[in-house]
Amino acid sequence: VRFASAEGGCGMSLLASVGGTASQLLARTMETGFDDEQFRNYEELSIDEDLSLLERVKRYSLGGTTLQKIVFVREIPNCIEEAGLELALAEVLPLLAQLATEQEATVRQMLAQQLPRVVQLLVKNVWPEGAAEARAKAGSVAGPPALAAFAPEQTSKLDERAYRAVIEVVLPAIRSLIVGEGLAEGNNGGARNFMTSPQVTDSACAALLELTSWVREEDAGAHVLTLVLMLAHDDEAEERRVVAASLLGEMASLLSIELTTQFVLPEIVSLSDDSVFRVRKAAALKLGTVCALVGEPALGRLAAVIPPSDRAARLLPLLSHFEQDPSRWVRNAAQQVLGPVIATLPSTSITSELLVRFCSLASPGAGTSITSDAETAYSCAYHFPAVLRAAGASRWSELSEAHSTLASDAQWKVRRTLAYSLHEIAALINEEAGERSVDAALLVVFDQFLKDVDEVRVGVLSHLAEFLANVSDAARRQNLQVLVEVQADHDNWRARTLLASQLSRLGQAYDLDSQADTLVPLALALATDQVAEVRIMTASELGPLLLLLHQGGAVERVRRFMGSIGQMSTSASCHRRLNFSLLASALLLARQLPWRLLVMVLLKPALGLADDPVANVRLAIAQLVANLLESALDDADVGDLDDAEQAEVAGRMEVAAARLEADSDRDVLRAIKRIRDPRFEPPKYEPALSSPVDRGARSPPPLPPDSDSPAAEVEDGDDEYFDSPATATTEEGGDERVEESSDSALKTVAGVAGGQGGQSLG
Repeated sequence: VRFASAEGGCGMSLLASVGGTASQLLARTMETGFDDEQFRNYEELSIDEDLSLLERVKRYSLGGTTLQKIVFVREIPNCIEEAGLELALAEVLPLLAQLATEQEATVRQMLAQQLPRVVQLLVKNVWPEGAAEARAKAGSVAGPPALAAFAPEQTSKLDERAYRAVIEVVLPAIRSLIVGEGLAEGNNGGARNFMTSPQVTDSACAALLELTSWVREEDAGAHVLTLVLMLAHDDEAEERRVVAASLLGEMASLLSIELTTQFVLPEIVSLSDDSVFRVRKAAALKLGTVCALVGEPALGRLAAVIPPSDRAARLLPLLSHFEQDPSRWVRNAAQQVLGPVIATLPSTSITSELLVRFCSLASPGAGTSITSDAETAYSCAYHFPAVLRAAGASRWSELSEAHSTLASDAQWKVRRTLAYSLHEIAALINEEAGERSVDAALLVVFDQFLKDVDEVRVGVLSHLAEFLANVSDAARRQNLQVLVEVQADHDNWRARTLLASQLSRLGQAYDLDSQADTLVPLALALATDQVAEVRIMTASELGPLLLLLHQGGAVERVRRFMGSIGQMSTSASCHRRLNFSLLASALLLARQLPWRLLVMVLLKPALGLADDPVANVRLAIAQLVANLLESALDDADVGDLDDAEQAEVAGRMEVAAARLEADSDRDVLRAIKRIRDPRFEPPKYEPALSSPVDRGARSPPPLPPDSDSPAAEVEDGDDEYFDSPATATTEEGGDERVEESSDSALKTVAGVAGGQGGQSLG
């Protein structure tokens, strides 16, 4: 028995594909020998590794065991890519028709999952370069690529044959997967058309949508839409009509407006009168699993492609028809698409009666015959901002009661959805009615969400700056205490990270006094937080916040803040020195503050850490020095230094770089050497001959002692820096026994410091 290897041409070994169970089986059998059952298990894992990938796919996808079929059906796209179009058309595509009628549902499902990539490989040369990338950015259901496909006369004969194979071979295979055509039912050996398994159907529908977006417009109508309409007119199998209703809604944005208005919408209207309630429900809301592929109801998708002037006349009667359906499930489905439909209407078409219908979804059974349930309330909350935008904030009074009801809903997921959109609602109200109206409408709900469970609270905290930017000055000042309380919550580091990520935007929302008295101390506390993620996030926000202060005239406050950071460079704690390196790197590389101030307060103590006894600290400094030396400083960057001072700064950075290049830590060497040789690879460590306790990399001898650290006394004389050599101050007495890593260790914080700097410069 021979097993597949990665070198044998197979995309994955069968043994690896089934994980540890097969490995354990192999080990036991080597000890005890084979019995019949174990031999059958081995047979499922065995392949002929001398065969090429194409030969393996042909042999095992049709004639192998179930496990072998699954594995090699999965390899079909790789096989097409490796073999090329000519061989794929002749040898691989003929397999699809047989595999589409395979008795094992798991094999058919695997085939359906591979067909989208098969389609892309076959049609890639029919679309202009860049179409696939543009479509990937837009999303698979955002419509066809912006670039049109080449006409048949513009493509080669081979490329056009490959494209036609999508219509003539792949599309029929998808049809067979959806309808179960050719499968034997029961044990009578007969064959008839019946519905395949739901999982296969869902995967096949997804493949059909993918195919629709990659074929020419005329083929989408003549072949794909015709297939779906055939399913919709199948009077014997209700499941096919359910699938058809779902696909029609999904395909609305993939087809032209003409096809949508002439065929798709009338067909959904027809299905809404179906005798089976499941079909009627699917006509209002897409089939469950397929719905997750897009996340929007069918009518909402249809509304997006109907001209705005016709939407109300075409859709509202259909929606009313669904809402009066005798089936509760159909009525609920109609309720969940009401919000998306209203959001697509012009404001002149949104009547008070329509808003009343929407608001009734927030409170089940409140004066209306429309039945609501948990999903309906969630849908109402989810679409509330879109409805308010379409109707206009001037009509807030018609929606405010529903908003209050949703904010107090018993389900936290409803309240969470509303919390995440609170800043959007505030912006809409502020735009039309002003900040005072926002205060009256939303401050109570804002306070309520801040005291809610974490799942809801995080929605408000994620957009705290945007919300506070839309309230009045008085309300903003009153909520300063909220910021302090979030920072003081030591049990919730994620909330502190969210706060740190908005420091610069909060600075823009508040006046200078609030920035200096509250935000700056808050930033210092977050910059020295016990959780690294909070400190890293704060470092990226410090530059813009301090720049706001400096531009506002609070220069001395900025200097004192930076002096507090500089003092960390002389701490006995290696963690505080490492944190200083992170903060200094972020500020120095961003260059948003005057260069003289940055040099005096941060650069001098940073260069002094080039011989720090801890390798992680030296690595952070190496990243900083390398980034500074790589980036050219223009006159705008160093305009407040004269030529002699600029030369002095450059000289001291070269000295620090030389010290770091003499380091014995491989990661430090790799970081600093890249400025001269990006491909430099440091020598491996020699085996340790001394005590096994001493496993860390040694730093070079310390620099000669110099004057006291200037970080804490920067106000007394900035120009002293240019009269004395670089300083490296290391406090003695602190326990700094750090087990430094070898070549494979990850020095995370130091790497972030270097990476953020490079990104800021870029």
